[in-house]
Amino acid sequence: MARFVLTGPDFHSYNEMMAGALRRLGHHVDVLNMPEPDEGIPTKLRLLYYDRIASDAVEYEFLSPASEAPVEEMRYQFMSDRIHEYNRELLKRVRSQRPEVVLVVKGHLVHPETVKAMSEAGAAVVMWCYDSAVRFRKVLAAGEHYDQFYTFEPSDIEPLRERGIDAKFLPDAYDEQTYQPLDESETKRDMCFVGRLWPKRKRVFNDVLERHPEKSFTIWGRQWNSYNPFLLYEYKIQNRTLQSTVVNRDIPPQRVNEIYNESRICLNVHQQQSRKGFNNRTLEILGASGFQLVERKPAIEREFEVGEEIACYTDTDDLAEKIDYYLEHDEERRRFAERGRAAVLERHTFEDRMQTILDDLGNI
Repeated sequence: MARFVLTGPDFHSYNEMMAGALRRLGHHVDVLNMPEPDEGIPTKLRLLYYDRIASDAVEYEFLSPASEAPVEEMRYQFMSDRIHEYNRELLKRVRSQRPEVVLVVKGHLVHPETVKAMSEAGAAVVMWCYDSAVRFRKVLAAGEHYDQFYTFEPSDIEPLRERGIDAKFLPDAYDEQTYQPLDESETKRDMCFVGRLWPKRKRVFNDVLERHPEKSFTIWGRQWNSYNPFLLYEYKIQNRTLQSTVVNRDIPPQRVNEIYNESRICLNVHQQQSRKGFNNRTLEILGASGFQLVERKPAIEREFEVGEEIACYTDTDDLAEKIDYYLEHDEERRRFAERGRAAVLERHTFEDRMQTILDDLGNI
């Protein structure tokens, strides 16, 4: 049994999902969540500015190494004291607990000197970035101090290695304890999407709504808020058709699983940062035994048998045709769902990813 300290953003319960996988493999895990901005009025006013800048820049910021860092760091610069305290607490836990492994997830708030000090304390320090690693200055600056460095995005590998970081591709994963078929599930809608509506997704979904006005389509996720007039104008005035499909709140993973079970087609459009890789949603839909139409990516072709285990689309015309086709072919959707679930259970769980990391570290 190895001792782990696991730290990362408290995002969709991924920290606890990874910790659960490690515990099922027989290891001891201590979890430290990264800090998030508080919900006070000063923070909200600053986030208004951040959200406006980010909404304009996001399609471009994902495209070159470290280019998003100024926008990303803008969000956190007013909580620098909390970030420093987080780094102190992380190092304190490592020095007191003496873990064999520190698993850092995303790592955008971990100072390079903290990574170096944890390594000097005797731990094997591992990075797994489920966002594009080249976006974050701290991740790039600390890269050389990690004993293992993984990224979900294959196109990260070359620019990372040019910076002296020996990076490896490690796809995202899913938690089979959370995403699974539900026996009593009733179909409630034609299509669904759960997640943030970045500009690319808005374009795709507006096209879907224009071409399929008679189909039921619901989107879950917090897209606007009361303190951001730009987003209120966009959704309440400028784009009412899209707004009418949105349930404007974030939901827990268990509810996401229910939605995937209740929908005939689960749509999956990647962010700009996914040039070649695929997101967690790809695996979670399959784990729930849902049928998805997902944007085709090279990593999907590498990890799945396209046309047998997973259905992909190439552009909005292809997506529109496949929506019409698969809504009329229930049995084909069912077969995709069965084969896709078998594929992710076999090789794409968090336990699979944790075992890969342990194997690379020499099965400590």
